Amino acid sequence: MKRLTALALGTALIAATLALGTAAPASAAGLPTVTSFVGTAAVSAPFGSAWDIPIRVTSKSDEGTYNVTTNDGTVDIFVEGMPGEYVTAATIYPGGMVYFAQPSNEPSLPAGEYNITAVFTPAAGSDYATSKTKKAAVLTITTLAVTASAEMLTDPAIVTVPTVRTSLAGQYVDEEGAPPSGTWTVTGTASTGDEAFSITAEQPTESAEGAVGPLDIPIPNELEPGETYDVTTTFTADPLIAAGLDYENPANLTFSTPSLTTAEVLSGPVDISLWIIMLNGVLFIVFVVILVLLLGVWTRGRPKKVKTAAAVPEPVLASAIGVGAGAGLASIESAESWSLQDEASDTEVLEDASVADATVEDASAKDASVDDSSADSSAEDDEEDSDTPRPE
Repeated sequence: MKRLTALALGTALIAATLALGTAAPASAAGLPTVTSFVGTAAVSAPFGSAWDIPIRVTSKSDEGTYNVTTNDGTVDIFVEGMPGEYVTAATIYPGGMVYFAQPSNEPSLPAGEYNITAVFTPAAGSDYATSKTKKAAVLTITTLAVTASAEMLTDPAIVTVPTVRTSLAGQYVDEEGAPPSGTWTVTGTASTGDEAFSITAEQPTESAEGAVGPLDIPIPNELEPGETYDVTTTFTADPLIAAGLDYENPANLTFSTPSLTTAEVLSGPVDISLWIIMLNGVLFIVFVVILVLLLGVWTRGRPKKVKTAAAVPEPVLASAIGVGAGAGLASIESAESWSLQDEASDTEVLEDASVADATVEDASAKDASVDDSSADSSAEDDEEDSDTPRPE
């Protein structure tokens, strides 16, 4: 029995001795720890690409250096410029190692330079003290270049309506194998300065065929014919990645719509205002025609003042009638050709008729004188006949 007891005591002493070689001494409660970056303290990586910063937590004592284990605590990681802990309670792997990389549940760090610090937090009941990195590591995220381009397609053999073809290329596409996510905005301005259209389209990042090709953005065909448009094409990257991209938007584009043909004008819809203008024109023409006709009828239907004389010799009467008829005919012709003139023309016609009447009266007076002379001559002949003795 005493031998068994001595053997048990010896085995216990051996186990205790082995344990002292792998863990801190029991008397080392609250042992100080050291948290430090492994290797270089400066890391650079393009935006969106993988990067890693290793961290180690150790404890030192008189007996040597001991690696802190998983159960001894965790590590919190801080990124300058980011609120709170960027990574909370990171796991300590064998060898006291912590591997700091871009968290999958956090957006990628934007392009820029960041100072990184780490803090070891011991677990409850642990014999280790907290520690912090003495010197910050520097993480540099570089931007990825993106080339945005756009072209105007108006050839009817290629497109049915004017179309803006956009594409993205450059370092980001080479690194990721696809264009960055975002939206395109196409805005058209007419020659008057007014906005004619604005279209938004999502930029696809994957395709069933594999590689993502150019994006065609058709423009609505409700455009004014014969108009020139200035087109602005803008790409807006997804906010989650926008800070890691370096790009410029394409230059403005210009295109013109064809003018309407005569057949298209006649067959196409007509604005109501144009119909009103055409109707007013037709009504004005009809009004003028009716006015001319009424003036012509009124002028021709007016009675003419004509005086007749009794017993006027035919030569004199013919002469007077000729003069009056000529004047009347001239007045009628003048009225027909100048039917729209004022009353001055009618006054001249009346004056011409008065002249004709005066001519007829003069002719009548002359005829009366001739009759008187004939009567006197006849009387004298009768007297001579009475004085002359008649033969018996």
